[in-house]
Amino acid sequence: MSDAYCIREGNLIRLGTEKIAMELICTAQGAYLLRSLRHLTTGKEYVQTSLVHPDEFSIIVDGTEIHGSSGGFALEDVQTATLSQGELEATVSLRRGDLGVERHYILYPGLAVIQSYTIYHNLSTEAIAVSRPSLYIVRLLTREPEHVD
Repeated sequence: MSDAYCIREGNLIRLGTEKIAMELICTAQGAYLLRSLRHLTTGKEYVQTSLVHPDEFSIIVDGTEIHGSSGGFALEDVQTATLSQGELEATVSLRRGDLGVERHYILYPGLAVIQSYTIYHNLSTEAIAVSRPSLYIVRLLTREPEHVD
């Protein structure tokens, strides 16, 4: 029996297991952000800022740097699949103009582990120049720098 879950409530996405909980949001301005990452055994919250939330991705498209926090994204879909060893994969699909972004989250039942990766799609018929794709920009434990390696 898997304790991994993915729940979509409008533009809020809740992912987790019995040991870890993650909340992601696509704001009214279209920013896609990590709102919360909490270890449920210790109660530790890793997103400790209300001013700047961690970006879930960034990429340069035709010379323009685009982050999850840049805005203009629409939350297109959230799908889940159970993988071969019982892991739950949640795929969040976003769109900003001709840029498609898929964020994949793999949750491991019973563990405080969420693996993630990003796939970018050119949704236009024209070629685009891309560079510096990244998974996320880490802004965790901002009020506790002594605990960051």
